[in-house]
Amino acid sequence: MNKTEMIERNNGIQNQIDEVITLKAKARTQMKEAIYDMVSEMGGAIDVDWDDDCDYPILTYDGGNHKITSLTKDGFFGYTKNATVKNLTVERSSSTKAALIYSMAGGTVDNCHSTGSVSTTGGLIWETAVVSGTSSILNSTNRNNCSGVSGECGGIVCQVGTSENYLENCHNYGNISGSYRVGGLVGRSTQNA
Repeated sequence: MNKTEMIERNNGIQNQIDEVITLKAKARTQMKEAIYDMVSEMGGAIDVDWDDDCDYPILTYDGGNHKITSLTKDGFFGYTKNATVKNLTVERSSSTKAALIYSMAGGTVDNCHSTGSVSTTGGLIWETAVVSGTSSILNSTNRNNCSGVSGECGGIVCQVGTSENYLENCHNYGNISGSYRVGGLVGRSTQNA
């Protein structure tokens, strides 16, 4: 391959890289717009940023003390990474694992609450995932009954798995039951809490 052919080949590769970067930026913009549209319908305020190491948005969501009712899925937020979620109440109607977040990989939950009449395995959060970051849950409550479907059950978090976890001024008012790894605040902790 001569010098001209190498330059043309490298230019072609760079063009492909530029196209991928453009498409990724466009997808992120579309996702950001969709998130803003959703939030404008339900109330509250949100800011969206991106972690360059992954394709998950970093959310800062202030629910403005609004209440989300009739939740039927596991977690209002499915997966969050280094997000901040605050001032929100979630009322479940048929969720079986957690009201607020299914899997929390670092970040902060502050002044968030779970209400409703259904039984669940994690009051607010199903798990804090294994990451190098810190998960903090502050000033939050659960008022749902919690029953461990697979045995494990926690009033605030079912499973704690991050390297550092902080629960401060959190309360559980629901009944807790399960065959093993059951706790009023945390059902199971595999790492430092």
